[in-house]
Amino acid sequence: GDDAGAPMMSPVRPAQTTRHIIQHYLPYDSEFVRTARLDAAAKAEVLEARLASAQSQLLKDSIRSAMLALAEFHWERGELKDAWRRVARSREFCSGGRQHTQVCLMLIELSVDLREWGSVRDAISRAEHTVMSSDGEHGGGLDPLFHAKLRAAGGLAHLAEGRYAEAARSFTSVSTELTGQFASVVSAEDIALYGGLLGLATMDRAGLHAHVIDGPFKGRLELVPNMREALRHYSKAEYGACLSLLQTAVLPDLLIDIHLHAHAPILLGMISDRCMVQYFRPYSSVSLAKMGAVFGCDADEMMSAVSRLVASGGVDGSGLGEGARIDSLRKTLSVESPGAVERRARRRARVRAAKMGVEFARNAEGIVLRASCVEAGVVIQGERRGGGGWRGR
Repeated sequence: GDDAGAPMMSPVRPAQTTRHIIQHYLPYDSEFVRTARLDAAAKAEVLEARLASAQSQLLKDSIRSAMLALAEFHWERGELKDAWRRVARSREFCSGGRQHTQVCLMLIELSVDLREWGSVRDAISRAEHTVMSSDGEHGGGLDPLFHAKLRAAGGLAHLAEGRYAEAARSFTSVSTELTGQFASVVSAEDIALYGGLLGLATMDRAGLHAHVIDGPFKGRLELVPNMREALRHYSKAEYGACLSLLQTAVLPDLLIDIHLHAHAPILLGMISDRCMVQYFRPYSSVSLAKMGAVFGCDADEMMSAVSRLVASGGVDGSGLGEGARIDSLRKTLSVESPGAVERRARRRARVRAAKMGVEFARNAEGIVLRASCVEAGVVIQGERRGGGGWRGR
């Protein structure tokens, strides 16, 4: 009776409302765990025996294949460091361009899974050097998308380390022929999303059109319609619509993205700053209330954001304009006209020239006075006594 409506713990607990997450509680199967461990140990023993046999016969290809098989075994079990060590060791037994590229890409993929971005950059550098030196002998066997995969992996490393401009250039320069061939590291949709978002955050209008909106990268944007629409709004100077679309439609996907979730607030802040700078550029004075209406905030919030931009000098050296001023009483942002800026510069030059003239006259008078005193013999001289003191005369 009274306990009928009380929640009960059970192997499967249904959601009470649509907002609750359905959780499944499965019983622990100790027999399955024991069997899986025994099977894994037996398989590892077989693979180790295969490697020992290949090493005893000194067969390079057999040794490399056995090491890569062991690496795949550790990889499947989630033992990423052991897998990375096996793959790195197998590099010494590669004998062709195709084998080198295979090992390099495996090292890059494992380093990405381990989140060791220094190792990713090191593997990319080694891969480029190795492939460059082997192009003459084994160029025909290379993966035609190898360099595109390296650029995509390099973009992830730059993104993880906060070098957003370099990451944008890497993603937007990835060949359009690379689609799902590197999906274990980054998918075609990811490249489109990362390239579009990073380009919007770091590139000026000319660069954005050249590399993202109108360049070869344009075809990739069809995979992410929301990002494409945000770029279209930005291109048409519809900055409020651009930011609104990013906040409502794109941000939820960014927050669950394995690579972008930690950078999403920073990147959206950079895009917002760039939009404000671009919005104000055609004007000499603008109302902060009207500007806030465009960007979805009130005049006080807009004043705070603009004050930060004025203090920081703008975005990538492109500020709100020389002599930008905020009138807190009238709630306006204004910039001096070129004539006023020139007059102020001339006034500063005159003040500096006057100060230099006064200093020069003072120094000249001192020199003349000194010369007159020397000529008239009105000079204080001294000689050192034996005890180290001075006696004047």
